[in-house]
Amino acid sequence: STMSTKIPKTKIFSVDEANRALPLVRAIVADLAPLWRDVVERRLRLTHLTEDRELESGDPYGDELAEMKRELEIDAGTVEEYIDRALADDAVKGVVITSGKKDFAGGMDLNILASIREEAGENPAQGLFDFTMNGHRILRKLERAGMDPKTNKGGKPVACAVNGTCAGIGTEIALACHRRFMTDNPKAKIGLPEILVGIFPGGGGTMRYSRMVGAMAAAPVLLEGRMLDPKKAKMASLVDEVVAHDDLVAKAKEWVLSAGDADIVKPWDQKGYKMPGGEPYHPAGFMTFVGASAMVNGKTQGVYPAAKALLSSIYEGAQVPFDTALKIEARWFVHVLMNPSSSAMIRSLFINKQALEKG
Repeated sequence: STMSTKIPKTKIFSVDEANRALPLVRAIVADLAPLWRDVVERRLRLTHLTEDRELESGDPYGDELAEMKRELEIDAGTVEEYIDRALADDAVKGVVITSGKKDFAGGMDLNILASIREEAGENPAQGLFDFTMNGHRILRKLERAGMDPKTNKGGKPVACAVNGTCAGIGTEIALACHRRFMTDNPKAKIGLPEILVGIFPGGGGTMRYSRMVGAMAAAPVLLEGRMLDPKKAKMASLVDEVVAHDDLVAKAKEWVLSAGDADIVKPWDQKGYKMPGGEPYHPAGFMTFVGASAMVNGKTQGVYPAAKALLSSIYEGAQVPFDTALKIEARWFVHVLMNPSSSAMIRSLFINKQALEKG
Protein backbone atom coordinates (compact mmCIF):
# COMPACT_ATOMS: atom_id res chain seq x y z
CA SER A 1 0.00 0.00 0.00
CA THR A 2 1.16 3.53 -0.60
CA MET A 3 0.81 6.51 1.73
CA SER A 4 -0.31 9.78 0.21
CA THR A 5 0.43 13.08 1.85
CA LYS A 6 -1.83 16.04 1.29
CA ILE A 7 0.11 19.21 0.80
CA PRO A 8 -1.89 22.20 1.97
CA LYS A 9 -2.47 24.94 -0.53
CA THR A 10 -0.28 27.96 0.00
CA LYS A 11 -1.49 31.45 -0.73
CA ILE A 12 0.98 33.38 -2.83
CA PHE A 13 1.18 37.04 -1.87
CA SER A 14 2.16 39.70 -4.31
CA VAL A 15 5.09 41.98 -3.48
CA ASP A 16 2.70 44.86 -2.84
CA GLU A 17 0.57 42.74 -0.43
CA ALA A 18 3.66 41.56 1.42
CA ASN A 19 4.97 45.12 1.77
CA ARG A 20 1.62 46.28 3.13
CA ALA A 21 1.58 43.44 5.69
CA LEU A 22 5.18 43.98 6.80
CA PRO A 23 4.52 46.78 9.37
CA LEU A 24 1.80 44.64 11.02
CA VAL A 25 4.11 41.61 11.16
CA ARG A 26 6.88 43.74 12.66
CA ALA A 27 4.48 45.13 15.29
CA ILE A 28 3.28 41.64 16.27
CA VAL A 29 6.86 40.38 16.55
CA ALA A 30 7.82 43.42 18.65
CA ASP A 31 4.88 42.79 21.01
CA LEU A 32 5.61 39.09 21.40
CA ALA A 33 9.40 39.30 21.65
CA PRO A 34 9.54 40.13 25.39
CA LEU A 35 7.15 37.28 26.17
CA TRP A 36 9.16 34.83 24.04
CA ARG A 37 12.35 36.00 25.73
CA ASP A 38 10.80 35.54 29.17
CA VAL A 39 9.55 32.05 28.30
CA VAL A 40 13.00 31.07 27.00
CA GLU A 41 14.66 32.45 30.14
CA ARG A 42 12.25 30.54 32.38
CA ARG A 43 12.83 27.36 30.37
CA LEU A 44 16.58 27.82 30.76
CA ARG A 45 16.12 28.38 34.47
CA LEU A 46 14.01 25.22 34.78
CA THR A 47 16.60 23.21 32.83
CA HIS A 48 19.35 24.62 35.00
CA LEU A 49 17.51 23.76 38.24
CA THR A 50 16.66 20.21 37.20
CA GLU A 51 20.32 19.42 36.61
CA ASP A 52 20.72 19.18 40.41
CA ARG A 53 23.53 21.70 40.37
CA GLU A 54 24.30 23.83 43.39
CA LEU A 55 23.32 27.49 43.33
CA GLU A 56 26.77 28.88 42.78
CA SER A 57 27.77 32.50 43.16
CA GLY A 58 27.89 34.19 39.80
CA ASP A 59 25.12 32.04 38.35
CA PRO A 60 22.36 34.53 37.39
CA TYR A 61 19.47 32.10 38.00
CA GLY A 62 20.95 30.76 41.22
CA ASP A 63 21.64 34.28 42.44
CA GLU A 64 18.07 35.35 41.66
CA LEU A 65 16.51 32.45 43.56
CA ALA A 66 18.90 32.82 46.47
CA GLU A 67 18.15 36.55 46.67
CA MET A 68 14.39 35.86 46.69
CA LYS A 69 14.89 33.38 49.54
CA ARG A 70 17.04 35.87 51.49
CA GLU A 71 14.46 38.64 51.07
CA LEU A 72 11.71 36.35 52.30
CA GLU A 73 13.75 35.30 55.35
CA ILE A 74 14.49 38.96 56.12
CA ASP A 75 10.79 39.89 55.83
CA ALA A 76 9.67 37.01 58.07
CA GLY A 77 12.45 37.74 60.55
CA THR A 78 11.56 41.43 60.66
CA VAL A 79 7.88 40.71 61.29
CA GLU A 80 8.69 38.31 64.12
CA GLU A 81 11.23 40.72 65.57
CA TYR A 82 8.61 43.48 65.76
CA ILE A 83 6.10 41.09 67.34
CA ASP A 84 8.65 40.01 69.97
CA ARG A 85 9.61 43.60 70.77
CA ALA A 86 5.98 44.69 71.14
CA LEU A 87 5.09 41.75 73.39
CA ALA A 88 8.18 42.19 75.58
CA ASP A 89 7.86 45.98 76.08
CA ASP A 90 5.68 46.81 79.09
CA ALA A 91 5.13 50.30 77.73
CA VAL A 92 3.33 48.84 74.69
CA LYS A 93 -0.37 48.33 75.51
CA GLY A 94 -1.27 46.81 72.16
CA VAL A 95 -0.50 46.69 68.45
CA VAL A 96 -2.08 48.11 65.28
CA ILE A 97 -0.96 46.58 61.99
CA THR A 98 -1.46 48.64 58.83
CA SER A 99 0.37 49.49 55.61
CA GLY A 100 2.22 52.62 54.58
CA LYS A 101 1.27 51.95 50.96
CA LYS A 102 -1.97 52.57 49.08
CA ASP A 103 -3.04 48.92 49.48
CA PHE A 104 -2.65 46.74 52.53
CA ALA A 105 -1.17 43.64 50.86
CA GLY A 106 -1.52 42.03 47.46
CA GLY A 107 -0.57 38.49 48.46
CA MET A 108 2.66 36.51 48.25
CA ASP A 109 4.78 36.29 45.12
CA LEU A 110 4.31 32.63 44.17
CA ASN A 111 7.77 32.59 42.60
CA ILE A 112 9.03 32.39 46.18
CA LEU A 113 7.36 29.01 46.65
CA ALA A 114 9.14 27.76 43.54
CA SER A 115 12.48 28.99 44.88
CA ILE A 116 11.93 27.25 48.24
CA ARG A 117 10.96 24.05 46.47
CA GLU A 118 14.10 24.10 44.34
CA GLU A 119 16.44 24.99 47.20
CA ALA A 120 15.08 22.07 49.25
CA GLY A 121 16.93 19.70 46.91
CA GLU A 122 15.94 16.05 47.17
CA ASN A 123 13.10 16.67 49.64
CA PRO A 124 11.09 19.65 48.33
CA ALA A 125 7.95 18.64 50.23
CA GLN A 126 9.79 18.91 53.56
CA GLY A 127 11.22 22.30 52.60
CA LEU A 128 7.77 23.64 51.72
CA PHE A 129 6.23 22.14 54.87
CA ASP A 130 8.90 23.69 57.12
CA PHE A 131 8.42 27.07 55.42
CA THR A 132 4.63 26.89 55.85
CA MET A 133 4.85 25.82 59.48
CA ASN A 134 7.25 28.66 60.25
CA GLY A 135 4.63 31.06 58.92
CA HIS A 136 2.00 29.40 61.11
CA ARG A 137 4.29 29.72 64.13
CA ILE A 138 4.77 33.48 63.59
CA LEU A 139 1.06 34.20 63.05
CA ARG A 140 0.13 32.01 66.00
CA LYS A 141 2.53 34.05 68.15
CA LEU A 142 0.75 37.20 66.94
CA GLU A 143 -2.65 35.65 67.64
CA ARG A 144 -1.82 34.48 71.14
CA ALA A 145 -0.03 37.79 71.84
CA GLY A 146 1.62 36.70 75.07
CA MET A 147 -1.45 35.10 76.67
CA ASP A 148 -1.00 32.59 79.46
CA PRO A 149 -1.62 29.19 77.81
CA LYS A 150 -3.80 27.99 80.70
CA THR A 151 -5.82 31.06 81.65
CA ASN A 152 -5.85 32.90 78.28
CA LYS A 153 -5.07 36.10 80.18
CA GLY A 154 -2.29 38.66 79.97
CA GLY A 155 -2.20 39.05 76.19
CA LYS A 156 -1.90 42.30 74.27
CA PRO A 157 -4.66 43.37 71.85
CA VAL A 158 -3.71 43.31 68.16
CA ALA A 159 -5.85 45.20 65.65
CA CYS A 160 -5.51 45.28 61.89
CA ALA A 161 -6.24 48.48 59.95
CA VAL A 162 -6.87 47.42 56.36
CA ASN A 163 -6.28 50.64 54.43
CA GLY A 164 -6.74 49.26 50.90
CA THR A 165 -7.00 46.06 48.91
CA CYS A 166 -5.96 43.02 50.89
CA ALA A 167 -5.49 39.52 49.44
CA GLY A 168 -3.82 36.19 50.15
CA ILE A 169 -1.27 36.27 52.96
CA GLY A 170 -2.33 39.85 53.77
CA THR A 171 -5.84 38.59 54.60
CA GLU A 172 -4.37 35.68 56.55
CA ILE A 173 -2.37 38.13 58.68
CA ALA A 174 -5.56 40.14 59.26
CA LEU A 175 -7.44 37.00 60.33
CA ALA A 176 -4.75 36.28 62.93
CA CYS A 177 -5.37 39.69 64.53
CA HIS A 178 -7.98 40.16 67.24
CA ARG A 179 -10.05 42.78 65.43
CA ARG A 180 -10.09 43.95 61.84
CA PHE A 181 -10.94 47.49 60.76
CA MET A 182 -11.31 48.32 57.06
CA THR A 183 -11.48 51.56 55.12
CA ASP A 184 -14.88 52.49 53.70
CA ASN A 185 -13.33 53.08 50.27
CA PRO A 186 -15.59 51.01 47.95
CA LYS A 187 -12.66 50.38 45.60
CA ALA A 188 -10.79 48.48 48.32
CA LYS A 189 -11.29 44.70 48.24
CA ILE A 190 -10.42 41.90 50.62
CA GLY A 191 -10.42 38.15 50.11
CA LEU A 192 -8.59 34.87 49.73
CA PRO A 193 -8.33 34.33 45.95
CA GLU A 194 -5.66 31.59 46.02
CA ILE A 195 -8.04 28.96 44.60
CA LEU A 196 -8.08 30.93 41.33
CA VAL A 197 -4.39 30.25 40.72
CA GLY A 198 -4.44 26.55 41.60
CA ILE A 199 -3.74 26.55 45.36
CA PHE A 200 -5.70 27.38 48.52
CA PRO A 201 -5.03 29.63 51.56
CA GLY A 202 -2.16 27.87 53.32
CA GLY A 203 -1.12 30.53 55.83
CA GLY A 204 -3.84 29.72 58.34
CA GLY A 205 -6.62 31.43 56.39
CA THR A 206 -8.45 28.20 55.63
CA MET A 207 -8.59 27.09 59.26
CA ARG A 208 -9.27 30.49 60.79
CA TYR A 209 -12.01 31.59 58.43
CA SER A 210 -13.85 28.25 58.33
CA ARG A 211 -13.80 28.12 62.15
CA MET A 212 -15.06 31.69 62.37
CA VAL A 213 -18.11 31.34 60.12
CA GLY A 214 -18.52 27.62 59.41
CA ALA A 215 -17.85 25.59 56.28
CA MET A 216 -20.99 26.62 54.40
CA ALA A 217 -20.59 30.38 54.96
CA ALA A 218 -16.87 30.15 54.14
CA ALA A 219 -17.45 28.53 50.73
CA PRO A 220 -17.93 31.73 48.63
CA VAL A 221 -14.68 33.19 49.97
CA LEU A 222 -12.54 30.04 50.05
CA LEU A 223 -13.90 27.93 47.18
CA GLU A 224 -14.77 30.72 44.77
CA GLY A 225 -11.97 33.14 45.67
CA ARG A 226 -14.28 36.14 45.81
CA MET A 227 -12.79 39.55 46.57
CA LEU A 228 -15.30 41.58 48.58
CA ASP A 229 -15.81 45.31 49.02
CA PRO A 230 -15.85 46.66 52.60
CA LYS A 231 -19.61 46.37 53.10
CA LYS A 232 -19.77 42.77 51.86
CA ALA A 233 -16.58 41.90 53.73
CA LYS A 234 -18.21 42.92 57.00
CA MET A 235 -21.29 40.86 56.19
CA ALA A 236 -18.99 37.89 55.52
CA SER A 237 -17.10 38.51 58.81
CA LEU A 238 -13.79 39.04 57.01
CA VAL A 239 -13.67 42.37 58.83
CA ASP A 240 -15.32 43.55 62.03
CA GLU A 241 -15.74 47.26 61.36
CA VAL A 242 -15.83 49.54 58.31
CA VAL A 243 -14.80 53.11 59.12
CA ALA A 244 -13.95 56.34 57.33
CA HIS A 245 -10.51 56.11 55.75
CA ASP A 246 -9.11 59.08 57.67
CA ASP A 247 -10.27 57.60 61.00
CA LEU A 248 -9.02 54.06 60.31
CA VAL A 249 -5.88 53.92 62.45
CA ALA A 250 -7.39 56.11 65.19
CA LYS A 251 -10.37 53.76 65.56
CA ALA A 252 -8.05 50.76 65.69
CA LYS A 253 -5.93 52.39 68.39
CA GLU A 254 -9.05 53.30 70.35
CA TRP A 255 -10.16 49.66 70.36
CA VAL A 256 -6.70 48.40 71.33
CA LEU A 257 -6.60 50.70 74.38
CA SER A 258 -10.04 49.61 75.56
CA ALA A 259 -9.86 45.85 74.83
CA GLY A 260 -9.76 43.37 77.70
CA ASP A 261 -8.68 39.73 78.02
CA ALA A 262 -12.04 38.41 76.87
CA ASP A 263 -11.95 40.53 73.71
CA ILE A 264 -8.76 38.99 72.34
CA VAL A 265 -9.20 35.25 72.86
CA LYS A 266 -10.19 33.56 69.62
CA PRO A 267 -13.24 31.24 69.78
CA TRP A 268 -11.14 28.16 68.94
CA ASP A 269 -8.87 28.87 71.91
CA GLN A 270 -11.80 28.90 74.32
CA LYS A 271 -13.15 25.84 76.13
CA GLY A 272 -16.27 24.34 74.62
CA TYR A 273 -15.71 25.80 71.13
CA LYS A 274 -18.05 24.43 68.49
CA MET A 275 -17.78 25.08 64.78
CA PRO A 276 -20.62 27.28 63.41
CA GLY A 277 -23.00 25.21 61.30
CA GLY A 278 -21.85 21.98 62.89
CA GLU A 279 -18.72 19.87 62.88
CA PRO A 280 -18.29 16.99 60.40
CA TYR A 281 -20.05 14.39 62.56
CA HIS A 282 -22.83 16.71 63.68
CA PRO A 283 -26.02 16.10 61.60
CA ALA A 284 -26.03 19.64 60.18
CA GLY A 285 -22.28 19.67 59.65
CA PHE A 286 -22.36 16.27 57.96
CA MET A 287 -24.85 17.50 55.38
CA THR A 288 -22.76 20.62 54.80
CA PHE A 289 -19.64 18.64 53.99
CA VAL A 290 -21.51 16.11 51.84
CA GLY A 291 -23.11 18.94 49.88
CA ALA A 292 -19.85 20.85 49.53
CA SER A 293 -18.00 17.75 48.34
CA ALA A 294 -20.67 17.03 45.72
CA MET A 295 -20.64 20.66 44.56
CA VAL A 296 -16.85 20.73 44.19
CA ASN A 297 -16.72 17.44 42.30
CA GLY A 298 -19.59 18.54 40.08
CA LYS A 299 -17.88 21.81 39.17
CA THR A 300 -14.31 20.53 38.85
CA GLN A 301 -14.88 16.92 37.73
CA GLY A 302 -12.09 16.04 40.14
CA VAL A 303 -9.37 17.61 38.00
CA TYR A 304 -8.55 20.62 40.24
CA PRO A 305 -6.73 19.25 43.29
CA ALA A 306 -6.78 22.53 45.25
CA ALA A 307 -10.55 22.54 45.80
CA LYS A 308 -10.58 18.95 47.06
CA ALA A 309 -7.55 19.59 49.29
CA LEU A 310 -9.24 22.70 50.72
CA LEU A 311 -12.33 20.71 51.72
CA SER A 312 -10.23 17.87 53.12
CA SER A 313 -8.24 20.37 55.15
CA ILE A 314 -11.39 21.89 56.67
CA TYR A 315 -13.01 18.49 57.26
CA GLU A 316 -10.00 16.95 58.99
CA GLY A 317 -9.00 20.13 60.78
CA ALA A 318 -12.44 20.60 62.33
CA GLN A 319 -12.01 17.40 64.33
CA VAL A 320 -8.79 18.32 66.14
CA PRO A 321 -7.39 21.18 68.27
CA PHE A 322 -6.42 24.32 66.37
CA ASP A 323 -2.64 23.89 66.42
CA THR A 324 -3.00 20.36 65.04
CA ALA A 325 -5.41 21.71 62.44
CA LEU A 326 -2.72 24.13 61.23
CA LYS A 327 -0.42 21.15 60.62
CA ILE A 328 -3.18 19.47 58.61
CA GLU A 329 -3.64 22.63 56.57
CA ALA A 330 0.12 22.79 55.94
CA ARG A 331 0.25 19.15 54.79
CA TRP A 332 -2.61 19.58 52.34
CA PHE A 333 -1.11 22.86 51.14
CA VAL A 334 2.20 21.13 50.38
CA HIS A 335 0.30 18.24 48.77
CA VAL A 336 -1.24 20.73 46.35
CA LEU A 337 2.06 22.50 45.67
CA MET A 338 3.67 19.17 44.79
CA ASN A 339 0.84 18.20 42.42
CA PRO A 340 1.81 18.64 38.72
CA SER A 341 -1.68 19.95 37.85
CA SER A 342 -1.45 22.69 40.47
CA SER A 343 2.10 23.56 39.41
CA ALA A 344 0.87 23.95 35.84
CA MET A 345 -2.00 26.20 36.97
CA ILE A 346 0.36 28.36 39.03
CA ARG A 347 2.63 28.70 35.99
CA SER A 348 -0.23 29.53 33.64
CA LEU A 349 -2.38 31.72 35.88
CA PHE A 350 0.26 33.53 37.92
CA ILE A 351 3.82 33.34 36.62
CA ASN A 352 3.00 33.58 32.91
CA LYS A 353 0.37 36.24 33.66
CA GLN A 354 3.09 38.28 35.35
CA ALA A 355 5.26 37.89 32.26
CA LEU A 356 2.46 39.10 30.00
CA GLU A 357 1.74 42.10 32.20
CA LYS A 358 5.42 43.06 32.23
CA GLY A 359 5.44 42.90 28.42
